[in-house]
Amino acid sequence: MNIDIGGVKEFGTDGLYENFDTAGYFRTISFSGTTGILAAGSHTIKVQWKVSANQGTLLCSANQPYQFSAWSI
Repeated sequence: MNIDIGGVKEFGTDGLYENFDTAGYFRTISFSGTTGILAAGSHTIKVQWKVSANQGTLLCSANQPYQFSAWSI
């Protein structure tokens, strides 16, 4: 998992490393982080994940929602 803010990956090239080697295995992932001071104005923030082989799936539904939050303090 990684957070991209304006084209800069906050957790480096590989992001936060998690290894899932079992096909069809679903797991809840949660993480938090902070960034340096951003310039005033709007910013594009994207959640990313890296797949080294085959595919990766982000599952969300009415029963299993996806939630992303960003705050300015």
